[in-house]
Amino acid sequence: MATPVFQEGPRVAPVRQYLRPTTRACTREVLTALGQYWDSSLGCFTFTDFQITPTIEEYGEILRMPLKKEAIVYHYPGYLPTKNSVARMLGITFDEITVICLGQIPGIQRKSLEDLLEMTAIKNDWPSFNRLLALLIYGILIFSSSLGVVSLEAISVFQVVKHHRVNLMPAMLAETLMSLTKAHAKRKERIRGCLPILNI
Repeated sequence: MATPVFQEGPRVAPVRQYLRPTTRACTREVLTALGQYWDSSLGCFTFTDFQITPTIEEYGEILRMPLKKEAIVYHYPGYLPTKNSVARMLGITFDEITVICLGQIPGIQRKSLEDLLEMTAIKNDWPSFNRLLALLIYGILIFSSSLGVVSLEAISVFQVVKHHRVNLMPAMLAETLMSLTKAHAKRKERIRGCLPILNI
C-alpha cells in the first residue's frame, strides 16, 4: 500500500471526515449476515447451491498487491513496537505519543494521531504528515477498532511494511479467514481483520 504524498498544505479537516466514515463502511448487520454462512470445517462461505471463499488472487486485486514470485511476504516479527520506535518512525518526539490500553487492545488513540496530523500540517512537516496519514489508514483497515484506537498490532504491521517493503496481502487474507473461524466457533459478532475488505 503506497504512502500518500502531499506536496502542499492540504485541508486537514476534510481528511478527518474521510477517515472516519471508512470505519463504518462495514456495518455489524453486513458482517452478521456474512458470518452466518461461514463454514469453519470447509473454510468457505456455503450458500444454497454454491460455495465461495476469498482467494489470494482476489485479495491481490482488491488491495493492488499482486503476489509476485520474488515478493517477500509479511511475517509477524514476534514483538510489538515500543513507544520510542513508533516516535522515531513517525518523525515526532517521544512525549507526543501516549500508549493506552482499552480492554485487551494496547495502542494509540486515533484522535491523538489526528491531532498530530493537524499539527504537522500547520508546521509544514509533510514527511511526518505522510507517515501519520498512512498509519491512520492502516489503523482503519487492519484490526479496525470501534474503540477509536490504532492498535500496536497495526502499527507493527506498518513498521515492517515501511522498512522492509514486504507484501502484506497473504497475512491480511489469513487473518480475515482465521477471524471468521474464531467468531463462528465462539458465536460472536465481533470479527477482526480488514473489515472494509470483507464488505467489498
